[in-house]
Amino acid sequence: MIRLMSLFADVLFVGQWNTELGGRKVEDRVLKGEPIPPGHLRAWRIAGEEVLINVMKWVRLTIEHYYAFNQQMIDKGRLYTSVFQTQSGKR
Repeated sequence: MIRLMSLFADVLFVGQWNTELGGRKVEDRVLKGEPIPPGHLRAWRIAGEEVLINVMKWVRLTIEHYYAFNQQMIDKGRLYTSVFQTQSGKR
C-alpha cells in the first residue's frame, strides 16, 4: 500500500505543487481568471477528500478482484494491512 500511494504521489503531486501558490482560495483565483499552472490545479483538486476516498475505493475493488480472479480468499477487514503476494511469491 505504501508503494502504491508513493507512486500515486509521484505521478500527481511531486513537481506539480507550487508552495508559493499554496492551496487556499485556488478555486477563487481560477474563477477570477488568474493563471494557475495545470499541474498545481490538478494536485489541489485530487487532494480533496472526496477524490481520495474514491481512489481508495477503486484500489480496494481492484485488490478484491485480483484475489477473486486468482481464486484466493481474503479478509476484507484487513485488506490494506495484508502483505500482497505477487504470482512469483515475492512481495
